[in-house]
Amino acid sequence: MIIVSGENLIDVFQTKNKINYKMLVGGAGFNTALALGRLKSSIYYLSNISKDYFGNNIFKQLKKNNIKTNLVDRSDFLTALALVSNQKKPQFSFYSTNSAFRYTYKKQVSKKYLKKINLAYFTCLSLYLEPVASQSLKLMKDLKGKSIIFVDPNIRKKIILNKNNFINLFKKYMRFANIIKLSDEDLKYLSNNRNEKKTILKWIKFYDLSGVILTKGKNGATLYTKNFCVNEKARKTKIVDTVGAGDTFSAGIISYFERKKLLNLKKINNISIKDWSTALRFANKIASINCSRAGCNPPKINLV
Repeated sequence: MIIVSGENLIDVFQTKNKINYKMLVGGAGFNTALALGRLKSSIYYLSNISKDYFGNNIFKQLKKNNIKTNLVDRSDFLTALALVSNQKKPQFSFYSTNSAFRYTYKKQVSKKYLKKINLAYFTCLSLYLEPVASQSLKLMKDLKGKSIIFVDPNIRKKIILNKNNFINLFKKYMRFANIIKLSDEDLKYLSNNRNEKKTILKWIKFYDLSGVILTKGKNGATLYTKNFCVNEKARKTKIVDTVGAGDTFSAGIISYFERKKLLNLKKINNISIKDWSTALRFANKIASINCSRAGCNPPKINLV
């Protein structure tokens, strides 16, 4: 069983005429759950979804894409919006005050589910907007030593009010995490050290991490562990936009390890170079397909 915790919202895109707008379901957590659902994973989405018009559509999309909703709450809070700049490296402006996803847990995840979780994935706004950020940290504490904890900060600078506070919070998350995935831009925000390898290896040793994945756009992705480093090149593709690329990439990693029966705390530290390389290659592949489409639209694809 895999759970994904992270925001759901509506991405608002400006059309080419710069007058009209189009809207698509999005949010980092929703995007990752969507990609995993399309990859036929055993995926449960953990969030609060509005009962408004947008929320009803988001909920329908979960059902349509094989995503289990047992851990979804519904509320009268409104759905958040993200205005997305019309660029290949999109910039986001968020409207999320008192939005539904920020009030994820009406009740704590029951022991029935805690015992079944193989991997818990936490990402983006749900890591640094309250009250859901505190709830995410509490759930990580409950899961520590019981399941794999995968954290992707997916940093949105405009929404972080205090950089130092966020960095201190991220350090708390690393104490509970097994796998960290971050972009090169995330790493620059989190560390003043320009030597990425030195910074990441220091984190791995200090926080006892199983692996840190660094994505670098057109330059591919690198995996660091205590014992080795793996590089995989990005696939060439005609980019429409990169919305949801990192979320789809994460889903690719998780899906590969699930199918290989490696989503187990006893196995996570002993994954071979070959399996990590194949996982990165597969993640790059589905992320590149997503980038060839507008918005987050992950593919339905078998492992190769």
